[in-house]
Amino acid sequence: MSGMCPVIHFEMPYDDRDRMAAFYRSVFNWRTEMLGSDMGHYVLASTTESDAEGCVPREPGRINGGFYGRNPQWPAQHPSVVIGVEDIRAAMRRVAAAGGEVRQHAPACAPARPAGVNGANPSSTTHHWSHAWPGQSSSTWPSPT
Repeated sequence: MSGMCPVIHFEMPYDDRDRMAAFYRSVFNWRTEMLGSDMGHYVLASTTESDAEGCVPREPGRINGGFYGRNPQWPAQHPSVVIGVEDIRAAMRRVAAAGGEVRQHAPACAPARPAGVNGANPSSTTHHWSHAWPGQSSSTWPSPT
C-alpha cells in the first residue's frame, strides 16, 4: 500500500426511486440517472462535476455514488462506502488480519485494475467486495490467498 486508500463511491438503498431522486435533486441539487431493468433499476447519482465520461470527479476528495432498490430477500441494506485499493487481494488479507470478515472474494480480474472495498457499515469490520464484472458470478471468484 503506497498511501491512503480513498473513499471513491457511495451506495444507498431506496424504496421509491422517483421519490428518492426528486428528494436529492431538490435538496442537494444532485443529478440522477435512472437505469433500466437490465441494470437492476440502479440510479446513478452525480454529486459533483466530473470528467467528460462522467466517472472521475474534477475536484480531489469529492465522490459520486448510486442508489439501489431495497430487496427484502437481501441481508441488511444500509448506506455504504466504496474504498479504492491498489491490490484487492492484499486489502482482503489486511482486512482479515485486522479482525475483519471477508464475505465475498475478489473477482479473477482484480489484480489487473484498481478495485473497491465496499464496507457494509462504516463502523463495522465486515467488508463486501466489488460486484462481479460482466460474465462473472461471485461463486467463481478466487479466495484472497
